[in-house]
Amino acid sequence: MVAHYLGVDRPDPQSLTFAREQKAQPYRLGTTPNVMFVMLESLGTSAVGVYGNPLDPTPNLDRLASQSWFFKHFYVPVTGTAKTVWASITGVPDVTRQETATRHPLITRQHTLINAFTDYQKLYMIGGNAGWANINALIQQSIDGVRLYEERDWQSPRVDVWGISDLDLFKESDRILRDLPQGM
Repeated sequence: MVAHYLGVDRPDPQSLTFAREQKAQPYRLGTTPNVMFVMLESLGTSAVGVYGNPLDPTPNLDRLASQSWFFKHFYVPVTGTAKTVWASITGVPDVTRQETATRHPLITRQHTLINAFTDYQKLYMIGGNAGWANINALIQQSIDGVRLYEERDWQSPRVDVWGISDLDLFKESDRILRDLPQGM
């Protein structure tokens, strides 16, 4: 059942290999695709149309998924935001028993696939303070050349302990992305 759910190409019950291949998706030759990873903390897959919600609650996200490379089976097998950020950046679940892996200062430098994206500008934007759970250490020590934008960088007012509103974060982030030099 797990192999079927994960879309394993050639399930082997003896070796329990869960290897699967993602076919290369075409893009225009001579162009470098933009890569954006968006984490929405409280939005579960059951509330997203592309995951089967029949109410069409997320038409813009669904359209983005249909026009992009969409990895439907990407998920983090833990709960909690800091553990989700850890697993999303490192590709390895945070299985620490106490607190979170990000809070251990000696292991915040991790290997990440993100660094394979050479000649890309890497930006991490969060509406609040990236110091919670020591997330800033994981981001800045693991992602080479990353520019971290957090609450002190935004012009919008803080609306609560988590920072600026999501809408303001999207608006200000959009401005930053639009101001980036083209072709970078």
